[in-house]
Amino acid sequence: MATVTGSQDKVNVTTNQLAERLGVEYPAAQGLIRLLSSRGVVTEAGKQPTKTGKGKAATIYSFPRTFTVNLEESNRPLSTEPPPDIEKSYNVEGGTC
Repeated sequence: MATVTGSQDKVNVTTNQLAERLGVEYPAAQGLIRLLSSRGVVTEAGKQPTKTGKGKAATIYSFPRTFTVNLEESNRPLSTEPPPDIEKSYNVEGGTC
């Protein structure tokens, strides 16, 4: 099983804020939070009320500024080679795949 460790230096962010900082869509940020929460690296830090006071408050998460995911299994390192049916690289701008 993969292990995840995070720094002691934390930042409080909502899912929307995390998505903006990472430059990803909301579902990707939500998935990252779920993964890190399941490993105990991210914790819920409170709620952020909406500006109008109506609707559901956003959850604020205590998120490590840095974290490491280790995919090693036991003593068997992962292969660094791509599966045989996947191209090693492609260039979308140049039109080659």
